[in-house]
Amino acid sequence: MKSTVARIWRSARIAAALAVVAGAVPIVMSTAAHAATYDGQTASSTSCWNDRRIVASTYLYAGSYNSGAIIDLYYSPSCRTTWARIEHGTIAAPGDNVGGIAQIIRNSDGRTYTCHVTSSSGTCYTAMVNDANVTSYAYGIEDGGAFYATGRTSNY
Repeated sequence: MKSTVARIWRSARIAAALAVVAGAVPIVMSTAAHAATYDGQTASSTSCWNDRRIVASTYLYAGSYNSGAIIDLYYSPSCRTTWARIEHGTIAAPGDNVGGIAQIIRNSDGRTYTCHVTSSSGTCYTAMVNDANVTSYAYGIEDGGAFYATGRTSNY
């Protein structure tokens, strides 16, 4: 009889302790707060890369001249972040041109991250911005020396 009472009492103490521990578990961050943790991070270094998708894209133009460079706006639904990529950009030639540049710009506060093409791949990716409950866009520059082309994606 004594061992049965002891087991019941022990079970009650364990249940009470678990209830206290369960109450002390931190509340999960809101989606917007979660997204804010990614500001300035490189997408390919995070899980945001896994569900990325291009939501807007445009060629870079100098007047009616299509430079061939493309600016893409990426979005990660799981992270609620955006970032930009330039494709077919050129490497800067000091004293002649700035080459290919991509920027991601958050509309709500102007937060901007920039990257420059530095390899023959002609591509670079910006850092990410939190896009939860706000919009952002990608802006690209392709300065080939003989021309200066720009382009802007739609907001997302």
